[in-house]
Amino acid sequence: MRKPPSSTAGVAIGIVATVLLVTFREMYSAGLFLGVPFVMGAATAFLFNRGYGASAGETVSVTALTFVVAG
Repeated sequence: MRKPPSSTAGVAIGIVATVLLVTFREMYSAGLFLGVPFVMGAATAFLFNRGYGASAGETVSVTALTFVVAG
């Protein structure tokens, strides 16, 4: 069984967190600009490396792809 790409989790976190923060808090805060990208990157890197011993370059590539897709 193939596992889903780890980028999808990071993109989903980014979109949902952005919508919730902007809709319910009605402001652009430091959490939006610092916290959301940190959580997106951490979740993507964790899920990508969980079952596979990836190199630092591979992890950075997958995390960067997450930010490009979410953007």
